[in-house]
Amino acid sequence: MGYCQKLIFFLIQINLRYYKTTIKGIEDKYDEGKHKTIEICLTSNGKHLLHPTPVTSLLLCLRDVFSDCAHKEPWVVYIFKIPPDPPKQSINMAVPLAVGAAAIAVLYAGKRYFQGPKCHSTKRLEGKTAVITGGNTGIGKETAVDLAKRGTKVIVGCRNLEKGKAALKEIQERSGSTNVFLEMLDLASLDSVRTFADSILKSESRLDILINNAGVMMCPYQKTKDGFEMQFGTNHLGHFLLTMLLLDLIKKSAPSRIVNVSSIGHSLGTGKIHFDDINFEKDYSPYEAYFHSKLANVLFTRELSKRLEGCHVTANSLHPGAVKTDLERHFSYLQILMVPVRWYTYKSAEQGAQTSIYCAVSEEMEGVSGKYLADCAIKEPSKGAQDDDAARKLWDLSLKLVGLEK
Repeated sequence: MGYCQKLIFFLIQINLRYYKTTIKGIEDKYDEGKHKTIEICLTSNGKHLLHPTPVTSLLLCLRDVFSDCAHKEPWVVYIFKIPPDPPKQSINMAVPLAVGAAAIAVLYAGKRYFQGPKCHSTKRLEGKTAVITGGNTGIGKETAVDLAKRGTKVIVGCRNLEKGKAALKEIQERSGSTNVFLEMLDLASLDSVRTFADSILKSESRLDILINNAGVMMCPYQKTKDGFEMQFGTNHLGHFLLTMLLLDLIKKSAPSRIVNVSSIGHSLGTGKIHFDDINFEKDYSPYEAYFHSKLANVLFTRELSKRLEGCHVTANSLHPGAVKTDLERHFSYLQILMVPVRWYTYKSAEQGAQTSIYCAVSEEMEGVSGKYLADCAIKEPSKGAQDDDAARKLWDLSLKLVGLEK
């Protein structure tokens, strides 16, 4: 086996170890010019690969390295036409080059994998209305740009109107749509949530998409204006109240969708709701409080979807991925240490918005409800996020805390 062929097989094998991907068939032969032609067909669990993984990304990279090579049916068959082996005297040079090429290819494939898939739906949404909380920054802003490009009327809710106005101008310019509007919304104040909802109900005859996107992350201990722990109050209770106040309008606009941005953090920490200390007054950890609020997002979505059965309104939660946004502003001491990690593994805001967009517009999500997604695919949430008793208990407690208990 020649050096180039060994390089391809080595790179493939170190990736296959971590993914349920197998080499279905390998055909090779020499042509008259003594070039080695290798045809590789990859499958995953007996099915053709339909989306990029480090394996397929790696093969795409290698495709550009070797001369006269091609691929057929993306992510399925790859053909490499490899030149004859170099003469023995050049072996010393070939080895370090091969190692260097391997390292670059692996790094490239890994970075491409971390970027995640893209929502490829081309669905138009003229005549539809969407509300996005925290749509002035990060993945919320990118989601607003995408929906506006599709013809949606987009209403952005944000706390800082000065920053919101600048974001509004950017969204309108990038989307080419003037049908984007800004409203004041402070999710840490239930009065502000009620005022925002009243404004929507008075001005809008329909609401097709509600994206509960805004949030705070791992902040020092503080309370909302209503006395709730900041992360639980903002990330969960503020969105819970907003959804409940807008629910009749959303039902009236069916088929419609509710999208709750959660996090893989919901599976970390204790993995349960602190019903005995909901405001973390006994023992506060900014990390545990964040995980707690994200678990509440998933449980809320689970219970909401059950209560919406038959209404043609879907509710789903999601993990956007590790994203380069200002959400990490409260642990700045890690920023320098995180620079190389962020560069390699983090998504851009646009990439991080893809799952939110997928849940909001894709044809594949029509009628799908009560699910948890990541990278534009349905995933299984943590065991604690599948606790129906906890979901009902949290629902009842939330109604009481926001003043909607009958």
